[in-house]
Amino acid sequence: MRSYDSFAQINALFKVKRDDSSGKTDDPGLKMEFVYAVNDALRSMPSIVHKTVLKSIINALLEEGRLLYPKDEVRAHFILIQNPVFSAQSSYTIFAHLLKQIVALHTAEHQLLVHWFQL
Repeated sequence: MRSYDSFAQINALFKVKRDDSSGKTDDPGLKMEFVYAVNDALRSMPSIVHKTVLKSIINALLEEGRLLYPKDEVRAHFILIQNPVFSAQSSYTIFAHLLKQIVALHTAEHQLLVHWFQL
C-alpha cells in the first residue's frame, strides 16, 4: 500500500480539492468518509498488510524536503494519527516519531489540528 509513502501521496488521496492551500478550522478539506472507510478496512486486514502500511508511513515520516501546499503537512499528520495500524504495540516507536513531528509543528498548526479533532 503505497498510498502512505509520502505526505504528498496522502494528501493526493484524501484531499477534497487537490490545489487547496488553505487551512480552515471548521473543515480540514479532506474526504473524511473515505478516511474512515480506509481505516475501517485496514483494521480487518492481515498483519502483513499492516507491516506494509507501516513501512510506507515510515517513508513518509522520514521524507526530507517536502514540497507541499500550506497546511498539507498538518492534514497528513491528522490522517496518520488516526491510522489503526498504531494500535499494535510493535508500532509504538513509529507512533512516537509521528507525535514528535506533531509536537514540532508551529503553534498555529497545532491549533488547527486541535480544531479538526473537535469536529
